[in-house]
Amino acid sequence: MNQAITSAATSQSQIPALHRRVFGLEIIQGATILDYGCGKYDKGRDFLLKNGAAEVLSYDPFNRTDEENDYAKQNVHKTTLLLCANVLNVVKADSRTIIASTLATISKRTGCAVYISVYEGDRSGWCRETTKGFQAHLRASAYESLLRSFFSKVTRSGNTFICEITMAQRNR
Repeated sequence: MNQAITSAATSQSQIPALHRRVFGLEIIQGATILDYGCGKYDKGRDFLLKNGAAEVLSYDPFNRTDEENDYAKQNVHKTTLLLCANVLNVVKADSRTIIASTLATISKRTGCAVYISVYEGDRSGWCRETTKGFQAHLRASAYESLLRSFFSKVTRSGNTFICEITMAQRNR
């Protein structure tokens, strides 16, 4: 993906809150999880594996090696759960559209649910470059219409979305 402002430096050395939210849910047990935009640190992956995931495919064009990204792409068909933690808020609108479309395509092909979280920042809506890259500072509700344009079912709780493709949409 070609972005004017790289999101590489936005990666944090911590377990994403989204990973903690899916912890304990039955869906994580034995799952092959695609962690889309996983960042450069392995804390999220290690947490998921320690807590029942069978495999975590790490994909991040800015923070992972070509080998890791290629492996994730080659094995995306095995995905049973897709996580996208705090990615949409660190890219501009055109990249958000591409990412949402990509997540929906993967969901449509695999039948997996997509869990997406966004960091709202100061909620001012003032999208701007920061010392680490870009931050949208949008409320979570601002992302809902974008996600609804690609997914047939979108539910939101706070800053977390669960997006799904219905069987009817999958068959189109």
